Amino acid sequence: MDLLYTIYCSSDIFFAAMSAVCGALCFYRAQKHVKNRTFFILIGGFFSCLFLCGIFFVLVWLVIDYPFIISPGDLSWAGAIIFLITAEMGLMDA
Repeated sequence: MDLLYTIYCSSDIFFAAMSAVCGALCFYRAQKHVKNRTFFILIGGFFSCLFLCGIFFVLVWLVIDYPFIISPGDLSWAGAIIFLITAEMGLMDA
């Protein structure tokens, strides 16, 4: 059970870190692209919310010792993140 705990916590920490990096990149890009500024600010806000959600999950797992539950709702985040990454890649050329 310790290996599963380590893998899950490290993946949640990695998820939170990548959300913070993506949010920072979106806010940085909003300063450069005046035409799409609102879009990048909204996407940056979304990644900031994902970062806060990831930090919340990590703290819940570490402080409360919550049982490991992977729900189908966790897979919806993967689809949302893939959509946002493709939207970002599409706007990189704009």
